[in-house]
Amino acid sequence: AAASGSKDYISAGVNLMGAHLGMRRMNSEQSEAIKRVIESSDVVDPDRAMRMLDNVNASDSDSSDNEEMEDYGPLHEAAGTGRMDTCKYLVEELGFDINADANNDSGMTPLACAVARGKAIAVRYLLDKGANLNKQDSVGFSPLHYATKKGNDGLVRLLLSKGASADISSCEGTPLHVAVSDGNYGIVQSLLQHDADPNRVFSDLGTPMTAAVLCADVICVAGKISVSAALKCMKLLVKAGAGLNCTTPDTPLVIATSKDLTECVQYLLEVGADANIPSNYNGTTPIEIAADSGKRELVEILFPYTKPIQRVSNWSVDGIITHAKSKHLKDKGKQCDKASKVKQSDKDSKVKRKEDASARKSSSEEKVIQDKKAELKSLGAKAVEEKDYAGASKFYSEAIKVD
Repeated sequence: AAASGSKDYISAGVNLMGAHLGMRRMNSEQSEAIKRVIESSDVVDPDRAMRMLDNVNASDSDSSDNEEMEDYGPLHEAAGTGRMDTCKYLVEELGFDINADANNDSGMTPLACAVARGKAIAVRYLLDKGANLNKQDSVGFSPLHYATKKGNDGLVRLLLSKGASADISSCEGTPLHVAVSDGNYGIVQSLLQHDADPNRVFSDLGTPMTAAVLCADVICVAGKISVSAALKCMKLLVKAGAGLNCTTPDTPLVIATSKDLTECVQYLLEVGADANIPSNYNGTTPIEIAADSGKRELVEILFPYTKPIQRVSNWSVDGIITHAKSKHLKDKGKQCDKASKVKQSDKDSKVKRKEDASARKSSSEEKVIQDKKAELKSLGAKAVEEKDYAGASKFYSEAIKVD
C-alpha cells in the first residue's frame, strides 16, 4: 500500500488517466485503478475525486457535445462541454497539460475544443491558466480560426485582446480569409483592428479581397455569400489598405466581371482597380469578358476605365460588342470546320477499315484457293505414281478449274 500523500502515486494516477481517458468512458478496471491511487493520498480529496471521475466518465445522452468529443481526452471533453468543475480539477489538482493535443488525430488543444464549441467560461479559464493562444491543429487551425469559423464575435475579440495572432495560415487561409469567405464583416473589422494583414496571399483564394469576390454570388447558395456582405467586407479591406490587383488566381475585377457581379465591378473601379489587367486564363481583359458574355451594362461600366485594344477596330461600346459577336462567329466557324474535318476523317477511317477488311478477306480466300490447288496437284502426282492415269487427269483438271 502507498504511504499517505505519496506524490509518486498521484503521478502514477495522473499518467494512468492520461493514458486511458482518451475514450469517453473508462472500463471498470481502469476506473478502479485510478480510484485506488487517489484514495491512497491525503493530498487529494477522495470524495471530490470520485465526483470528478464520475463526471468525466458519465454518459449524457442528451448532449451532442459529448458525442462529438469522443476520443479527444478528458480535459478536452471537459473544456468542450463546459464542465468547469471537472476542468478545474483536472488542471489544478491532477496536473493535466492544458496544451496537450487531443488523443485522436485532430491535433486540437483543450482551448481549441472550448472555442470551437463556444464555451466562453472554459475559454477564459484556460487562457487565465496560460493556454497557448496560437497552437495549430492538424489542419492548421488556431483557436482564433475556430472562433472566426463559428462566427463567434465575442470569442474572436477575447482571443485578440489576449494576443492571438491574426495572420496564422491554415488549410483555409488566415482568420481574415475565413471571415471574408463567410461574409462576416463584424469579425473582419475586429481582425483588421488588430492588424490582420489584408494582403496576405493564400493558395487559390488569393488575398482576402479576392476571396470576397470568389465567394460572392447574386443568388445565395450553400458556400456562397450575398453581394451586399461581400461589398461590406471589401470596403473594410480597402480602408485597411488592401491591394486591388492581386492576380492569384485572377484579379478581383476579372473575377467579378466573369461572375456578373455588377456592384462589385463598380466598386472596384471606383477605388482604383486596373481594368486593363488580362485574365490569367485566356488573356482577355474584363471588358472583353463582359462583351463575350453579352453583358452590355458591364461593358458600359468598364469602358471609361479601359484603354483601347488594338484588335478592336471600332473602339466604342457598340464596336466592342460587335467585335465580340464577330469573334464568336469566327470561333463557331472554326469549330464547324474542325467538326467537318473530324467527320471526314471518321468517314475516311471507315472506308479504309472496310478496304483493309476486304483486302484481308481476299488474301484469306486466295490462300484457300492456293491450298486447294496444291492439294489437287499432290493427288494427281500420287495417281501418276500409282499408274492411275485416269485419276491423275481428273485431279489435274480440277486444279486447273480452281484457277
